Amino acid sequence: QFHLEILPVSKCERFYAFWKTGPKAQYRTIAWWAKMAAAYKSPGEQHYLHLIARDRIPVLRSLTIVIIQREGKWIVLDGNHHLIALALVRRHQFKGARSLIKYIGVLRREA
Repeated sequence: QFHLEILPVSKCERFYAFWKTGPKAQYRTIAWWAKMAAAYKSPGEQHYLHLIARDRIPVLRSLTIVIIQREGKWIVLDGNHHLIALALVRRHQFKGARSLIKYIGVLRREA
């Protein structure tokens, strides 16, 4: 069962995304991934995140993500890349770009 909540972007940056399964599971916040993406110079996924942050996120007006609660933590199931790109724009403001997104629709599901 899902229910929709509208949250400010800053609160969504504290959600956990891109987790690993197994005994050494590591949870990283969306803000942490944004920080790492800004420092990583290799092409590939990080380059893709920068392209989204510079070219697409500043003109978007809305974003909905799906999260699940696991082990007492909210983990992002979908929307990871867009949230990281949004965090990049908020933190680094590529060429002065500012996002139009202030609030995010969050679909929450209990595990």
